[in-house]
Amino acid sequence: MKSLTPSSDLSGGCYSEEGPGSTDAYFRYEILSVSEKLISVEISSGFYAHGAVHGQYDRSVVNWLVPSGRELKPEDIFDEKTSWKDALTNYCFHELSGRKGYGYWVKKPEDLGEMPTQPERWVLGEGGLTIQFDPYEVASYADGAPEVLVPWSELKQYLLSTAPITLPVSH
Repeated sequence: MKSLTPSSDLSGGCYSEEGPGSTDAYFRYEILSVSEKLISVEISSGFYAHGAVHGQYDRSVVNWLVPSGRELKPEDIFDEKTSWKDALTNYCFHELSGRKGYGYWVKKPEDLGEMPTQPERWVLGEGGLTIQFDPYEVASYADGAPEVLVPWSELKQYLLSTAPITLPVSH
């Protein structure tokens, strides 16, 4: 068994094997934001099997509610009585279906499944809610890891006024 060794940026670990069938792998994290109410960290990992056309990677976000001591849930920011899931999914569909690239294969909103509504894909920023997709989920590997920024103004009608964090929604 191989052990992880710290990478040069101290944000994770990596390992490498030599010889036929060998693999390189990595694990990283990036602190996206820290406040008294919320800590957001992006975690990514990947591997390259020597001889393969390319490696594989994925990423996810942990949005940690500090006062509650738990991960953010959709019902923490979205009013469950609204159609917020449809709104996020439709916005992502329209953004992705209009992109040019090597191979976007989102042909209808249903092709996205539950992906847009999963908090582990969410980056909460000043400009809006960014939803992350990994390679091969909505497009070819050559198109990378697509992201869709949904402006807060598009989500305002679906957000809770009692959310445990302050969302930068324009009034």
